[in-house]
Amino acid sequence: MIHFKHTIFKFLIGLLATLIIALVHVPLISAQEPSAMDDAATTPQDITVTISPLVNDSGSTLSVSAIGSVVSGTTSISGATQIVYTPTVGFRGTEVFTYAMTDGSDVATATIRLGVGMDAQVFATNIGLSGDDYGTQENIPIGFNYDFFGSSYNMLGMTTNGFLQFNCGGGNCSSTYSNEPIPNSSISHFIAPFWDDLVMQCPSGLYKTIGQSPNRIFIAQWTDMYSYGTGAKLGTFQAWLYENSQEIIFQYPLLMGANEAFGNSATVGLNAYPDGVQYSYNTVSLSEKQPIRWVPGSGTFTYTTQISHTPLELTDVTWPSKPGLTSPVSEADNVPHQAIFTWAASEPAADQYKLLVATDANFANIVLNQTVYQTVYTATLDYDTDYYWRVVAQKSNGCGSAYSDMYHFKTSPHFADAGTPQSVQSGVLVQLDGSGSDALVFNPPLTGYSWAQTSGSPTMLLSDSTVVSPTFTSADPGVYIFTLTVTDSLGLVDTDPVMVTVNNPPIAVDDVAMVRRDDNGDLSILASQPVTIPVLLNDTDPDTGNNSSLTVSAVGTGSQGGTVAINANNRWVNYTPAAAFSGVETFTYTVRESGSLTDTAAVTVTVVNGDGGGSTTPGENGGETIIIPSTGFSSTITVTIQIPAEVLAEKLTLVYDKLDTASGPPPQGFKLAGVSFTLDAYLNHELQPGHIFTTPITLTIQYGDEDVAYLPQGEESLELRYWDAGKSNWSSDGITVIDRDTVNNRLTVTIAHLTEFGLFGKDVQNFYLPIISQKTFTIPDLVITDLTATGNSISVMVKNQGNTPVSDAFWVDVYFNPTQTPALNKRWSDIAPAGAVWGVTIDIPAGDSLTLTVGDSYFDASKSSTSFPVGAQVYGNVDSVNYFTGYGAVQESNESNNLFGPVTSTAASGAPSVASQSDTRVLVGLPQR
Repeated sequence: MIHFKHTIFKFLIGLLATLIIALVHVPLISAQEPSAMDDAATTPQDITVTISPLVNDSGSTLSVSAIGSVVSGTTSISGATQIVYTPTVGFRGTEVFTYAMTDGSDVATATIRLGVGMDAQVFATNIGLSGDDYGTQENIPIGFNYDFFGSSYNMLGMTTNGFLQFNCGGGNCSSTYSNEPIPNSSISHFIAPFWDDLVMQCPSGLYKTIGQSPNRIFIAQWTDMYSYGTGAKLGTFQAWLYENSQEIIFQYPLLMGANEAFGNSATVGLNAYPDGVQYSYNTVSLSEKQPIRWVPGSGTFTYTTQISHTPLELTDVTWPSKPGLTSPVSEADNVPHQAIFTWAASEPAADQYKLLVATDANFANIVLNQTVYQTVYTATLDYDTDYYWRVVAQKSNGCGSAYSDMYHFKTSPHFADAGTPQSVQSGVLVQLDGSGSDALVFNPPLTGYSWAQTSGSPTMLLSDSTVVSPTFTSADPGVYIFTLTVTDSLGLVDTDPVMVTVNNPPIAVDDVAMVRRDDNGDLSILASQPVTIPVLLNDTDPDTGNNSSLTVSAVGTGSQGGTVAINANNRWVNYTPAAAFSGVETFTYTVRESGSLTDTAAVTVTVVNGDGGGSTTPGENGGETIIIPSTGFSSTITVTIQIPAEVLAEKLTLVYDKLDTASGPPPQGFKLAGVSFTLDAYLNHELQPGHIFTTPITLTIQYGDEDVAYLPQGEESLELRYWDAGKSNWSSDGITVIDRDTVNNRLTVTIAHLTEFGLFGKDVQNFYLPIISQKTFTIPDLVITDLTATGNSISVMVKNQGNTPVSDAFWVDVYFNPTQTPALNKRWSDIAPAGAVWGVTIDIPAGDSLTLTVGDSYFDASKSSTSFPVGAQVYGNVDSVNYFTGYGAVQESNESNNLFGPVTSTAASGAPSVASQSDTRVLVGLPQR
C-alpha cells in the first residue's frame, strides 16, 4: 500500500543554514529487500533544501547511493542519508529527479518531486470520475476509521457535484445536482466543500491517504471543475479528513472566474440529518487558498477560517507538473507594456501551455488567453495597468491541467506626451508640444518623434513632423487630432493623441432698448415684465451660424449707476436703473460660445418716465418715445420711435438692430441711403415674425447731408421700404410718409408691421436705345488678373478691361479661408479669419493695371490682419463694398467677374515686398464699410 508522510520543516540559523525537510514515503512493505518510495517536498525560491528521502523507505542499514540528473539546480549526497538540492537562481517550478538507495547488497530507486517556490504536488489515485450528474465513485477506502457525527466510517463515495457521501454503496450513492441548504434530509451524511451543478470534462477525481497511523490524512480532490449551467471554469478544491484529530479541512488551491467560482450557487458544509453545520449557501464566501477548518466536539462540528494550512495538490502520474513563473516576478512594477512572459517547463512535459492574463485577481476579466508551445511569450498590454497572470500546463487532449501560482504586476506609464488640448481661432499659428515625453526610468533616452494628423479636415501642414514641438496654421473650424509617436533606443514605441479645436469667437452686436418707469415706479421694457434684455438675439456664433450655443458670461457696470446682472438662464441681462434716473445709460456684456472664446458688445438703454410723449396726435399724451442715436452707416443718423398708448398695452418687447448689410440689393433705380435696420417684436422673449400693430407706430429718421449727398435725385427721393422675404424684394405697402422735412433733414413715416427696413434714394435712370450703328457701349470693367499670397505678403493685380476710365474710389478685399464664397458687401472680416484691405483712390485708365501690395499707398493696415496663414485658400474681390448700391462703388459693364481665386498661400520667404506707386494717395472718398 502507498503511504505519504507529512513534510517536516526545520530552519537552521547561520551562514550555512539549510532547510531540512523530512519526507514521508509510501512504503511497499517487503521483508526480503529494500523498498524505496516516491517523495514530495517544497522549498522557497533561491533557497537550498536538505531532503531526507530514507525516512519512510524500508530495509536495514540504508544509504543513498546515487542521484539522477536535475534540470534547474545542483544536487549532492550528504552524510549517506540526505540529499542537498540548490536551485538555480530565479528558478520557480517543479524539479523531478530520481535517487537510488541500498542496504549494502540490493538497490532500489524512487522519484522526488520538489516544488521550488510553489506548492508541492504528490501523485494520487485517479478514480476516473468524469462527466455530469451520473458521475459517482462508491467504496473509496479512507484508510482509517473516521467518526462523523457519532458514526464511524472507513469507506465513502465521491460525486462530480462536489460532495463526499458516507453510508452509501450498492448503487445508492446520490449524485443530485440541485444543491440545498444544510441540514438536508435528501442526502443523509455528506461532506460538501462545493456542492453545485458541476461537470468534470476529464477524468480528474483524485484521492490519496498520506502519513502513518495514527496520523494519517485522507485527501479527495476535484480537479479542473466546470459549471454545468454556464460552462465556465471554476477551479480545483479538496476535502482533508484527519485520523488523529478527526478534523476536516476544506482547501481551495484554485478558484477563478466570476462569482460562481466563489460559492455564489453552491452549498458548503457538513450534513448528518437532522444534524448539520452550514458554512454558506448560494453566497460568495470562498477565496483561493483560504482553507475552512472543521473541528469536532459534543457530537457536532464548529468551523473557522483563521488557520494556516500548507497546500498540497494531488496529481496524476501522467499529468504535467505545475509550471513555475519566472518573469514578470510577483509585484513587479514598471513592466514594459510589451511584456515578455517566461516560466519553467513542466515535468512530465506539457504538450502545451495556456497563458492567462487578467485585470483582476479572480480572473473574471481575462484580457489574454493564449495557447503557447514554448515557455516564453510576448504580449502588448495597456500602459499603467494592474495585471494578474498564471500559466496552465496541459496535455494535448486538454486533460490533466496544472495551474501555476498567480502573480501580480503593473505595467509602466505612458512615456509619450502630446501635451494638453488646445482651443484656437482660425488662421493663427499653433504649436504642438511633445516636450512632456520622457523615457521610463529603466530605459535609455528617447530617439525619435513623429507627429501625424489622424482626424479632422482639411489636413494641416506641419512645419516639421519629426521634431518635439512642430507648428501649423489653423484653418477651418472643427476638431483636429494629432498623434505623437515616440521611440526609445530599446525600440519601445508609445503614442499619445492631442485634440486641437479650431473655434472662432462669437460676434456680439450692440443692443438698444427703452426702459419705462410708470407712475407706481414699476419698470418694464415697453410694458413687458420683468425688465430683462435678450441681448443674444442679434449675436452669432460664426461656426454654427446661429446663437443657440451662446451664453452671457459677464456684464459691465451701468454708466449711470444702474444695476446690471446676468439672468438665471445665462442668455438675458437683468437691468434696473437707479432710482429717479431717466435718460440714456450704457453697459457692456460678454458673450461666450461653447468653448472658451468670447466677444463683448454694448447695450444702450433709454430710461423714460411714464408721462406720455408717444402720440403724434395733438393734445394726446399717452404712449412712449424711444430715440436711437448714432446709428446708420455713418453713425450719425438718429431714429426716433413713437409708440402710441394702444401699442404700449400690447405687452411686447420692441428691439431695434442696425444692419451692416441689407438682405437684398436696392430696388431698381434706387440706392441705399444711410441706414438699414430691423425692428422686431418679442413676446416673452420669443420673436413674433412680421408682427402687425393694431395702431401704427411712427418712425422719424433724421439724417445728415453727407448721408444723401451722393443721391442723384437728392433727399426728395427718399423712401423707407421693408424687405419682403417671401418675394425677395423691397416693398412699401403699410408704410405711409406723413412728413418730409428737407430743411431739417427729417423723414417721418408710420409703419403697421415689423420686419427689416431700409432707407433708399432714387438713382440716375438709365435709358437704353436700340443699336443702330457700330458704336460700342462705353463703361469700365474691373477685374483681378493675378493674386499671390505668402505668410507675410500679398500681391494683387487689378485691371480695368473696360473702355472707360475708372474715376470712383473703390475697395479691394483679400480673404484667407473664408467660410463662404465672397460676394458684394461681404468684408473679409465678416467671413474669414484673416485678410487684407486696399482703398483705391486713383484713376485707372481703360486697359491699364494697378498692382497692390502690403504696405503700399492704398493698403489699410487698420482693417487688415498682421500676418497671414500658410496653406490657406485665398480669394480676391475688387469693388467689394458699398452698402448704398447693388453693384459697388463702380458701375461696370460686367458685375459678375470681380471675384478671383482661390489660390493657395505659401510660406514666407524673406521680408515682405512693398510696391511703390508713382502717385501717393490717401484713403479718402471711399464708400463706408
